[in-house]
Amino acid sequence: MGGHLTRLQLATAIQVLLERLPGIELAVPAETIPWDESTPLRAPAVLPVRW
Repeated sequence: MGGHLTRLQLATAIQVLLERLPGIELAVPAETIPWDESTPLRAPAVLPVRW
């Protein structure tokens, strides 16, 4: 149940971020982003962006 809420909150946060910063983009190639797999929710360990 908590995981579903976390995913919903993350999706909302990303949507708002993209709306407010329309020129935001990854600063590195997507395939070079390291993933943190130590938690049940797989997520990037870092996410370098530029705008």
